[in-house]
Amino acid sequence: MAAEGVGVDAARYKLMAFVIGAVWAGFAGTFYASQMRTISPGSFNFWESVVLFTIVILGGSGNQKGVLLGAFLVVGLPELFRGLQDSRLLFFGAALVLMMIFRPQGLLPPKGRVYRLPFKT
Repeated sequence: MAAEGVGVDAARYKLMAFVIGAVWAGFAGTFYASQMRTISPGSFNFWESVVLFTIVILGGSGNQKGVLLGAFLVVGLPELFRGLQDSRLLFFGAALVLMMIFRPQGLLPPKGRVYRLPFKT
C-alpha cells in the first residue's frame, strides 16, 4: 500500500518476482529431471517439503548465503554423522524448536535495508 501510495506499480513488480521465481523453478526442475531420468508425482513426498522448510528456517529466509548454510547443515551434516541416522527426526525437530525460540530470523538473517532521502536545500 505504501509503495502504491507513492506511485510504484506494485502489481508489475509482483508479476516480475513471480516470473523470475518460476524461471528458476523451471531450471531446477529441468536439472532434477535430467538427473533422475523420470519424474512422477510419487517422486515428491511430504518429507521433501519438511527438509526444504528446515533448510530455509535454519539458514534464514531472505538471505541466499543463509539458505546455503542451512542446506549444508541439513544435507551435509547427516552424511558426516551417519551413525546417528536413527535420531535424525529428533535432531531436526530440536533444531527447528530452538531456532524458533532463540533465533527466529535464522543463522544468517538478512541485513536491514537503509533508505536515504535526498535533502534539498
